[in-house]
Formats: sequence, C-alpha cells, structure tokens
Amino acid sequence: MAESYTRLVQALSDLLGADNVRAHERVARYTTWRVGGPAALLCVVHDARALARTVELVRDTSRPWLVLGRGSNVLVDDAGLDGVVIVNRAAGLAIGKAEGGRRKAEVDAGDRLPTPDSRLPPADVGVAVHAESGVLLSVLARQTAAHGLVGLEWCHDIPGSLGGAVVNNAGANGGVIADVLCAVRVLPSVGPAREMDASELFFAYRRSALRSEVAVPAGARPVVLDARFELQRGDAGQIKQRMAAQREQRKATQPGGASAGSVFKNPPTDSAGRLVESVGLKGARCGDAHISTLHANFIVTGPRAAAADVLALVVLMRRRVREQCGVDLVPEVQFVQRGGCIGPPPEDP
Repeated sequence: MAESYTRLVQALSDLLGADNVRAHERVARYTTWRVGGPAALLCVVHDARALARTVELVRDTSRPWLVLGRGSNVLVDDAGLDGVVIVNRAAGLAIGKAEGGRRKAEVDAGDRLPTPDSRLPPADVGVAVHAESGVLLSVLARQTAAHGLVGLEWCHDIPGSLGGAVVNNAGANGGVIADVLCAVRVLPSVGPAREMDASELFFAYRRSALRSEVAVPAGARPVVLDARFELQRGDAGQIKQRMAAQREQRKATQPGGASAGSVFKNPPTDSAGRLVESVGLKGARCGDAHISTLHANFIVTGPRAAAADVLALVVLMRRRVREQCGVDLVPEVQFVQRGGCIGPPPEDP
C-alpha cells in the first residue's frame, strides 16, 4: 500500500507539479463554510485535461477520492478525508458561434475547449458557450453578459463553480442551469469520457442524474469536465441592470459571511427559511456557527467553527420542523464522510 501511494504521489506531482500536490492539507480553506479536516492528499488541477488525467490516476487506486469545486454546497467532516481531494480550478471559457444540432459521442478525455472567437454571429443566431467545470459561476455570468448574451445572468452572485451547478441544477433569481444547458462532457467511474445531452441528465428541482440522494462513494459518480450552452443575444445594458437589481435583492435578504447558501430545498408549497423561522430557530447557535437572523435557511460560521457545529444545527432544524410542522426538509447541501462517501447529512450526528 505504501509503495502504491508513493507511486501515486509521484505520478500526480509529475502531472500537476509538486506545488499542486499536498499531504494532510485542511479542506476547510477550500469550502465556503471554512470547516473540514485534512485530506490525506490534496491536489489542484487547472484545466479539464489535467482534471481528467488526475481522476484516471486516482480511480485506479483503492483509495477514496473526491472532486471539489468551490466547496459551496458541501460539508466536510472534521476528521477530513482518508483519501485524495482533487480541487478543480479548470476555468477555461470560450464564446463563439453555436453548432447546429446536439450530438452524443465518446470523446477523448484530453480534448480541449475550442479557441475563443470574439466575432459573434448575427443576433438571430444562437451563441455557443463552452466552459470548463471549475469556472466560477460569477465569471461565467459576467463574461456572457459582457457579450450581451441572455440566460446566465441569474448566477452572477452564486459563489460556486459550474461542475457543482450542473450536478445540483443550481438556480436563483428565476433561472436554472437546466434552462440553457445543451450538453456536458463527463468522465464516468469507469471507461472513457463521453458527452451527455442535457436530456440525459433528467433535471429536476436542485437535482440531476449526476447527484445521489443517498450516501455513495464520491468516486462512483461521474465527474463533469466541461459544459456547452447555447445563449441568445440581448441588450447588454438591460442584462447588467437586471444583475444589479438581483445583487441588491440578495444583499437585502441573504446574510454575508461564511455560509453554503441554502441548507435545505424549499418544499413544494412553502419556504424552508419560513419554516425554520416559524419554529423559533432564527439566531440559534452551536459553537461558532449560527442560523442567520436574516434568512433562516442559512447557517453562518465564525473562525472557530467546526463541521460538527454546522451538522448539529442542520439536525436541529430538520428535527424541529418535522416535529412542529410535519414537514420533512430535504438537505440541499451534501456531507463528505472521512471514508469518502458523499450524500445527505446524517439525521443523527
């Protein structure tokens, strides 16, 4: 085991550079809650080719592994991960003329994004946007808005990356990823990378076929390498005005500080935040984490918070709402266990 681990570290160092491969690095600095223990090994990738090759190297070992984007929808155990965390910083972005039709195909995991084309097509022709999975949603929104493209402006203030947004069908301000996604390129747990049409992802509210609602080994799920959208031309000034209005609305209704956004999905006919507030939990605290007094579906952490603090509040919110309102809140965030499984936070920590 020690020999195979040494070979893995050397192979990853050769691929990514020794500075991007680190032993016993705390995962907390890579999550928006700023909590989580150390990974046995953590590596940082900067393009989709390196992401694919890193996954191929790691999945051939017996060690648990996890691809982590901006860590905005996950809670990592205080014990960390007894395996490999791959931090995805693949942020390539290309904007150009849309191709006709949608094609499914097996493709080489090392394929690169097309060269960006600043010569956009006429207003009545769709514009293709190709983005690697580690690109920030805020960057994706700002860049497409700057080109006068409609369809992604809603995500300009979401602190996550594209890969997680696809997996979770992220949405805000009346828009969702499913509305404009054409296809994604994924690397399955076995076999080569392949392109999947958006229809194969079976999108629903805050979920897709790439997300599991039960705890499974993180490496069992396909890894999103990049995605393709088709957007329509609009008025850049109006798009920026909408983004500004959305930004002000978010500031007025959602807390700042270290959080992971909404903890629970909204029930079909209600709001998770309203339900948590109705059972008197606004402001409730555990350790250095508390339920926001501005929006009760947010948990905000302080500098001394632990994952156990957050988890205790998640369990409290869910139990109290079930007991007093008869509603079973479904977590939007996912919990990463030390053994490498990822899924809903446990109901009894």
